[in-house]
Amino acid sequence: MPIPASGTGRGLSNSAAKGTRTDSNWGTDGAIWRAISPPLVPSVEDVELVRKACPPELIKPSAAPRILLLGVTPMLAGAAWPALSELHAVDYDEVMIDTLWQPREHAYCHCARWQEMPFPDGFFDLVIGDCSFNALPATADYAEVLREIARVSRPSAPLICRFFMQSQPRLSLGELAREAAGRFGEYSSAARRLLIPIAASEDDGTIHWTDIPHRICEQFGDVAAFLAVLGQEGEDKARALRTYELDQWLNYPSPERIREIFGQYYSEIGFNYPDYDCGQFCPIVRCLPSSAEFTGTSACTASGREPSLRLRRYQAASRARKALRLGVRSESR
Repeated sequence: MPIPASGTGRGLSNSAAKGTRTDSNWGTDGAIWRAISPPLVPSVEDVELVRKACPPELIKPSAAPRILLLGVTPMLAGAAWPALSELHAVDYDEVMIDTLWQPREHAYCHCARWQEMPFPDGFFDLVIGDCSFNALPATADYAEVLREIARVSRPSAPLICRFFMQSQPRLSLGELAREAAGRFGEYSSAARRLLIPIAASEDDGTIHWTDIPHRICEQFGDVAAFLAVLGQEGEDKARALRTYELDQWLNYPSPERIREIFGQYYSEIGFNYPDYDCGQFCPIVRCLPSSAEFTGTSACTASGREPSLRLRRYQAASRARKALRLGVRSESR
């Protein structure tokens, strides 16, 4: 369905083929995502840190930036962006879109992969996300997404994204268990639950949800006992065990790995750590390109309607080219 020029409708542009995905990593009703709390989802402080990391020219009241949101995180989609801004959220998971997307004026949602987004070159002024890159199978998969971000962004567009990240020195399951009542005892239940996959991950930071119980058993023999040491009992324990059934790879990079990969696309990379417990594992990463010359202007018109018209034309042309290719293939057979 084409994106509406304006309005508060769902604004879903289904750029991914229907039927290619029948389930969600988060459960068919999205219940797991709705049940979790900060820092597993962004806090008010996180959202404000993301906004403060934006160049002032892009978030002043009179600005009209085009914003790309990697995912459909409600807290970021509904943040206090300028009234004239135009936000486009991209997520390949239809269940998450149906569960979390909250329509508002000049905000649109696209069902598509981050590696192949339905936008023309140089379309966005700002790119944001909440732990979006952690949802990729490995840090080796960052480059393809970053190349696509570079294609759809203006040369001056910054990337600002929260990450779940390895600490320095690296946290281990043994340390997590030994200091559960001390160093980590004051952490919230959600924060302690976040530390388990981080500590269980491989040397390269990757881990599959279903491998976490095996890692715990290798060192402690019993998953339930380990969770109890971390205070994960009752509903908290049930939530943890449900996530360990998900068919999904995660990755937890180190700051050095972030600088190594993102430094190929951005000249300035900064880390801003929130003040809440576990904040050292959840920094806001601010990436600025070498051509970041903010003039206070944007390619987005004041009404917000022209960019959508341009986007509809681009998507219509893309569909026509795809149909032509499919027709040629059919005739050749």
